[in-house]
Amino acid sequence: MAYRIAQWMVLILMLANSAAAQQVVDRIVAVVNGEMITLGEINAGVAQLQDKLPVQPTPQAQEAMLQQVRESLLQARINDILIRHEVERLKLNVDPADIESRIRAFREEHELTEEEFRSQLALMGKTRAQFMEETKRDILKTQLINYMVHRKVVVTDQEVDEFLASGGSPKPRTMPSASPSPAAAVNTSRVHLAVLMVNDEPTANRIYKDVTGGKLSFAAAAKQFSVGPAAEDGGDMGELALVDLGASLRKALEGLRPGDISKPFRLEASFALVHLLEQGTGPARSPSLPAASYDRQAVRAQLHKAKTETLFLEYLAKLKSKALIKINW
Repeated sequence: MAYRIAQWMVLILMLANSAAAQQVVDRIVAVVNGEMITLGEINAGVAQLQDKLPVQPTPQAQEAMLQQVRESLLQARINDILIRHEVERLKLNVDPADIESRIRAFREEHELTEEEFRSQLALMGKTRAQFMEETKRDILKTQLINYMVHRKVVVTDQEVDEFLASGGSPKPRTMPSASPSPAAAVNTSRVHLAVLMVNDEPTANRIYKDVTGGKLSFAAAAKQFSVGPAAEDGGDMGELALVDLGASLRKALEGLRPGDISKPFRLEASFALVHLLEQGTGPARSPSLPAASYDRQAVRAQLHKAKTETLFLEYLAKLKSKALIKINW
């Protein structure tokens, strides 16, 4: 009898310790208008970003960086909850046809076929469904702004002219990001690269042999053979943040120095080569180009997005000031 009682006591202690450990993992780190955010959610987000984060020189620096990412993820999660609550309160919604229309306009603006569009998404490590969800969030942001500030976000011809006169920024070739990755807060590495994509491995191997053997330049090979984005520009993707690239592309870049060309690697259903042109840190450069090189419609869209983001951040700040938010790291 005493032995059985001892067994039960051990079992109870084991269950208690297990429950305590679970509470540590899933303890509440924030409450937003009554909705809880757990440490488990934040750590799951950190795990997804793990391969995008730079390795720090000391354990202390590594932990400081991870905490910075946790803070960014927590703030992003708080923002998501506040936005969702407002969308539900105002009964806002997005018609799927509007999302497809926005994506179609993007493809037409950048002269991308559906296949090229999906290829470029693959380079960024995104699926079409993920891009649709980002587009939906962008549309909802605009709806919230228009609803709450009671006026449209307008870009005048004068603002476009002033932008062009100042040098501005060239029309972007790459996918717009609906929201920056928290990893970008700790990794400012940038790369200027060109990508060549073909449908089968033997073709990729043959092109690699010709390019590295000097028979053909990478740009010429891309123009002639690539089925991926920016083929007419020699596969030049411009300057990109390293953290925004897909895992396959980042792995292909490992060990490359400016001027190097990677060996063929699988990229979704295709095979690709990547030519590292330049690498560095900091924000993307904005080269000054003559006004004739710009697409006024693209500039207007860029300015519209910047205005919307500014108003949205102001609106979000007001929501936070009125919300009941308690953070407990």
